[in-house]
Amino acid sequence: MNNRFIGVDLTDPYAIRKRPICIVEMVFEGKQGKLLHLPPSDWPDHWPRSASFLTPETVGPLLIPKPGKKDCIWMGIDGPIGLAGNKEAKAREGEKLLRAPGRSPWNYPVPGFPFAGFVTGSVVLWSWLTLHGEVAVDGSRPDLQDNKSQIHACEVFPGAAWRVFAGETRLVAKSTPVGKKQRIGVLQSMDIQVPEDWDKARDIGDRLDAALAALVAYLWFKGKTEAKGLPPVWDQENRLWREGWIRHPMPTTSEA
Repeated sequence: MNNRFIGVDLTDPYAIRKRPICIVEMVFEGKQGKLLHLPPSDWPDHWPRSASFLTPETVGPLLIPKPGKKDCIWMGIDGPIGLAGNKEAKAREGEKLLRAPGRSPWNYPVPGFPFAGFVTGSVVLWSWLTLHGEVAVDGSRPDLQDNKSQIHACEVFPGAAWRVFAGETRLVAKSTPVGKKQRIGVLQSMDIQVPEDWDKARDIGDRLDAALAALVAYLWFKGKTEAKGLPPVWDQENRLWREGWIRHPMPTTSEA
């Protein structure tokens, strides 16, 4: 079986000026990791607020690379799996534990709230992946490691994961030149090769977060992550997930 590790950095599909979804694959040549920036995906012009209105033709090419017959794809997606499992909650348990800025309440967040479009778009996408995408969602079945699905997906929060890999180094904002160089240095310190042309890319922040998501997907496959929060529970009435684990690198993880 050819295991492939892919990271996805989601954006807001309801924004007036939509940013493409950034997708990065991590491949290994011996012990060295190499990052490949896959063609970005554009959100459709009209992204619904329910998975019931999505079609395979709309979403299929958006996110999921078609696996070969011998491929097994492990995906790390930067975007919430579901909404909160408690009607009174303003965020999921994993988001509170990792201090995520994007919060997923019981109902879809009201448009205009911080990260509202990002949260809603992500939850709708995860719902579709479950209903139509033949994707094994992390924690949704106890036999995840043994089932026959060719595509496995976990949620990743890069903001918290970067801090684990950086160790005692205090990271500054990824939007700054120093912050970008710091994160490139973190990946290089783990023997992961970052393409030279990334340094001049306008979407380098998205690429680095997608790269980190791919790395966490690899560590998830190797059994070197922790599950933060509560496992996902399917809400059949609303056709979406409640809660959902966030995969987080173990504190002792210092190399891929």
